[in-house]
Amino acid sequence: MSCPHCVHLQHENRRLVGVIKRLKARSLQSTPIGPLSLGFTQQQEIIIEALWAAKGSGVTSALLSFALGGESSKASVRVQINRIRAKLGPDTIKNRYGTGYYFTPEGLGILSEIMGETK
Repeated sequence: MSCPHCVHLQHENRRLVGVIKRLKARSLQSTPIGPLSLGFTQQQEIIIEALWAAKGSGVTSALLSFALGGESSKASVRVQINRIRAKLGPDTIKNRYGTGYYFTPEGLGILSEIMGETK
């Protein structure tokens, strides 16, 4: 019998892969969807949207790397996360071992203001 926590994480990862595929398709369009117009790069926007879609749940660096085209390394994901933190604040994105990156309540609040202003 499977661990209930593991089953939940597998379901959440499948959901996030779907979200990421939609984000990749949308990023191919030329119109910025919000954070891009606020000085974030396209890679940062994809990470922000993936973390936003997770609503405080973790997104692994492997999934974020996949979202960025699959050729991005964990190190490049970490660099982009640090650049986002520099723009939003140091306590907006955290990383939890075994779970991944996630927006803190502070980060979700800041993003909800940004998303509300630009969408």
